[in-house]
Amino acid sequence: MQKIGDITTTADPQGEFTDGNVAQGVSPTILPAAWFTTVQRELIAVLTDAGLKPDKSDDSQVSKAIQKMLSEGIDKAVVPASLTKAGITKLSNETNSDDETTAATPKSVTDALTGAKGVNLGDIMTVGARYPANGSKCTTFMSNYTPHLSAAKGSAKPALEISNQGNKDAVAALLLHREGDFATYFGLDTDNALAIGGFSLDGKRYRLYHEGFTGGLAKMSEGPGWRKDENTGFIIQWGQTVTTGINESTNLWQSFNVPFHQGVGAILLTPYWPGRNSWDDAYDYAPLLGGYGNDGFNWNKQSFGHVRMDFDSGMHWLAVGR
Repeated sequence: MQKIGDITTTADPQGEFTDGNVAQGVSPTILPAAWFTTVQRELIAVLTDAGLKPDKSDDSQVSKAIQKMLSEGIDKAVVPASLTKAGITKLSNETNSDDETTAATPKSVTDALTGAKGVNLGDIMTVGARYPANGSKCTTFMSNYTPHLSAAKGSAKPALEISNQGNKDAVAALLLHREGDFATYFGLDTDNALAIGGFSLDGKRYRLYHEGFTGGLAKMSEGPGWRKDENTGFIIQWGQTVTTGINESTNLWQSFNVPFHQGVGAILLTPYWPGRNSWDDAYDYAPLLGGYGNDGFNWNKQSFGHVRMDFDSGMHWLAVGR
């Protein structure tokens, strides 16, 4: 399009219109027909490019033509976006689609992360993230929306790490939880033992051992006449006692080598005659158990038939408990 200054010498130095100044001898801009023809041709070209015919009764055709060309021209001038080429693309709220021609909305991302089941985004683990930052929550995966975990190709790192993050009061365990009081955990307990436990196991935990376990399956403490499994607290202890001239009506007290803390599980008594190899009715008796506690037990001799009580006799005893 040409300016008025391209057609007449009466335009200002910038080639634009001027009203002129008679006192200073500046003529006003002359408006030749050629300039108006140029303007008209430009406007008609807009209508023609938009496919509109001039209508002398419609003064809004130029505006309509521009709007039409804009709406139709976008689809023609801008190519669709692809994985290799920039362009325009359609938005989508789909969360389970393999379409590579549409773009995900923030809503679809949120729904995909939460499984559209109302889990807070702050509870969802992202790559390299460690939860919780404030110590009040843990990472949650919903069983009705199963995420896929896999280690990076060529990486020796695990797909998922469960850590107590230096909190000595916390376990490093995987928790399986159904709604209500039904939960089981599996992992390292606070004493670094591989264990399984939880509500579904009566609120207890049980250590797990395997052929590669090197921590001492039976970590024992022991002393004269007793052994204790430190892993379970189970104690087994034993001893013997000899009496002379004690009749069967006398109760005798036998102390344990070490006290039980939780209680006695069982006590076994058997007769004992030191230095005697024969077995006859003269020695026909049995040691009987009386009352017992965590520190020891009462016992006495029960005879069967003719019994002499003046020889050395006694019992072997074995007790188990915790």
